[in-house]
Amino acid sequence: MRGYNAAILAAGLGVGIFGGMFGLGGGIIMVPLLLYLFKKDIHTATATSLAVIGPLAVSGTVGNILSGKIIWTAFFAMSAGSVIGAYAGAGLSKKVPKAALRKALGYAVMLTAVSMVIFPAKAVDEKLVLVDTGLISLLLMFLSGLAVGVFAGMLGLGGGIILNPIMLFGFGFTAQQTVATSLAIIAPTSLSGSIKQYRSGHIDLKLFLLLAGGACAGSFAGAKIKDHINNEDLKILLGVVVFLIALFIILKKSGKE
Repeated sequence: MRGYNAAILAAGLGVGIFGGMFGLGGGIIMVPLLLYLFKKDIHTATATSLAVIGPLAVSGTVGNILSGKIIWTAFFAMSAGSVIGAYAGAGLSKKVPKAALRKALGYAVMLTAVSMVIFPAKAVDEKLVLVDTGLISLLLMFLSGLAVGVFAGMLGLGGGIILNPIMLFGFGFTAQQTVATSLAIIAPTSLSGSIKQYRSGHIDLKLFLLLAGGACAGSFAGAKIKDHINNEDLKILLGVVVFLIALFIILKKSGKE
């Protein structure tokens, strides 16, 4: 049992390092680990992953609040939609057949992998810009958040893979504003979806605590590591690995399917 718990902690640590290095919640790594290494069913894996992402997002957001990079009007508009969407998505997940949910997860992970390879890393010294927060923009942000919330609630992912391109290319955020605001939105999104998943009995609390402990420690380490490596080359290499993981998820049934 001690070895099993240590393995979970180590997995959480690895997920945290991954998230800290690449600004992702880590669900694209966490869910496959829970499915195939720890033999959890797809509903438990996605629900527990969603719960773990919450404290990671909160931890990262604290520093971003102090740096002033969060666009608060966008945060409130998108969060209002994502909180509703995540609760609904978490409820829908238990109604989706396990095989269909697994394949949807695989395609979402594949999308993440492709984006990691195609989109170059953004410069960290860019100047912040003003973002349009007119009524129409706020409405579009709310609807975007709603869609992201459903995605996150169903698949146990933070939703950053959808939020980031929407903010960058749809609303004209800089990369710094995108990462900071996206991470802040993930926190209430995760909480909303996790409440629904907990009520449905899908979250493994012991697993959550061990993963969250390792992941929070790993996220700090990952943030430090990225300052000392060629992030672009590593991102492309990891994108290829994640793509292969996605293929594996799509093609291979989990043990409890």
